[in-house]
Amino acid sequence: MISHQLQNHQVTTFVARKAKSECEQLRILAFNRTNNTSREINRQLKLQLSPTDEITFVGKTDTNFVMSGLIRLKRRGQQVRHWWQSDYQGKTEELIYSNSYNEDLLMGVDHLQRRSEGFTWSYHNLSDFYDCNQYYHIVVDAISSFLISKRINLVLFFDIPHLFYDTITYQISKAKGIEMLILCDSVFENKFSSLTSIEDFGKLPQMHEEKYENKFPIESDEVPEWYYMRGVQQWRGELGKLTWRGLLILATHMIKNERQKLLYLSYWTQCINRMRRIAAGFPSWRYPFSRYFLPRHLAYFEELLKHEDSAIELNCKFVYFALHLQPEKSTSPLGGYYADQLLAIEKLAQIIPDDHQIYIKENPRQRGQMRGKQFFARLEQINKVRMLPSYANTNELIKRSQFVATITGTVGWEAIRTGKKVLYFGMPWYRDFEGAIAYYDGISHD
Repeated sequence: MISHQLQNHQVTTFVARKAKSECEQLRILAFNRTNNTSREINRQLKLQLSPTDEITFVGKTDTNFVMSGLIRLKRRGQQVRHWWQSDYQGKTEELIYSNSYNEDLLMGVDHLQRRSEGFTWSYHNLSDFYDCNQYYHIVVDAISSFLISKRINLVLFFDIPHLFYDTITYQISKAKGIEMLILCDSVFENKFSSLTSIEDFGKLPQMHEEKYENKFPIESDEVPEWYYMRGVQQWRGELGKLTWRGLLILATHMIKNERQKLLYLSYWTQCINRMRRIAAGFPSWRYPFSRYFLPRHLAYFEELLKHEDSAIELNCKFVYFALHLQPEKSTSPLGGYYADQLLAIEKLAQIIPDDHQIYIKENPRQRGQMRGKQFFARLEQINKVRMLPSYANTNELIKRSQFVATITGTVGWEAIRTGKKVLYFGMPWYRDFEGAIAYYDGISHD
């Protein structure tokens, strides 16, 4: 997090100086980070601006506009005003007729798959692609109108846009030629990157070796600890069991979404029996029912359960591919075309020799979203693929692999640290590091 790496005044002074170099009078739209530093960042930004400058904050906390939900936008202190209530302004031309429109639309629909407050159990109330398509156009018009009415000439992001409303703002700003500045945190202490386009993420400035300061020594045997992997183990350990919390989550889902089935004892019995088998088949740290429950996700865990007792053969030639958590910015937008992870695995299978296998490990934080039956049906059609149990040791897999393949994952950084090559398909932050190889059509194993 930037809050862990930078003093707030360093961030805001940098932002203000960058902004001042772009134009005389600033009319800024700033997307707040969702952490405790937002209030201080806002205060410091305001101190850097002149009396004639204007800044509008958007985000969850300490903002002029709340845009924490996918389906609504409201002013602070006023009644919620849904996007559906906005009048059409006809301000969509630059984006709708841009060369990137089809890709932008698909990315917008992709980002609508994220959960938001109020939709924990069903994500949102858009039922199919066409609903998402109509909603995308409504939001594009509303945000375009807002940017025009406020005469915004600089948009600040404190992370890669990936939460739908910031994604749409990024797309519109790019189409309209509005200046943008994106600040991204890094794994290195007191370091962050700034860019004006997502496509530049991970590109290092061209500098002579002697000009680099504060080099970071890398110990090849040191294993990085990621905050988002706390509680994840690299061994099987004790098996889990269905808890009262899991049953409460099932009941909550039934009350909220399937009240018509509340009186069907057979349905309850079927769900509970499936949940019991699933919970008992995974390590206790991989407990599937700790947060929320959707019946269609049971099939996902049952599919993974098929591989939990598989032996892990390391004395063979294999490429290690760790699946990304989805939805997340690591695949969309940073994966580009390869937000479709199976496309990357299909490409990988085409270039490795026949005596190589692809070892696939699911992300231990993944739930059933974006992992339906067709995902596994397509995966099974790819030759050389072998699914691993949830407790397979990532560090050992990296060490024993021929090389590591990923979209943008930190597994690539873990491989580089040990001197192992990594083939990447997206835009990882380490893309210009020695040992990182970009996939391209026509690349060969040799």
